[in-house]
Amino acid sequence: MKLRFALSFFLGCAVAALFALVFAHWYLGGSTRVKIENQSGQLLESVSISGNGFKASFAEIGPNSLVRARVYPTGESGQIDVAFRSNGRDFNIPVGGYFEGGGAYDLRVTIDHNFKVALDIDAYSRSSILWP
Repeated sequence: MKLRFALSFFLGCAVAALFALVFAHWYLGGSTRVKIENQSGQLLESVSISGNGFKASFAEIGPNSLVRARVYPTGESGQIDVAFRSNGRDFNIPVGGYFEGGGAYDLRVTIDHNFKVALDIDAYSRSSILWP
């Protein structure tokens, strides 16, 4: 009986410790949230967004669609590169905007009907658990 209690206690502590490590990694992990919105009315293929120490890729983004990702920049970025293919044309568009590695930023990339790219950067609180 004592052995069963000891094993149950040990297992419970191990599960609690694992949960605490996963939560700490998520909370302190330094992710930056990225949203890419396709307002072009056209299918975008081979979409990627990259900056200092990070890259996020999507096979395609449908017309008037939004995709999300988390990236882990390794340093400061003063520019991001947005690349995609649409209607047989390749686009590689650098967009200026400052943010730092370590997270606490939301990046919103919008591609309009003329394939112009806009970048909005907002800081968020680390206590924001849910993604809006």
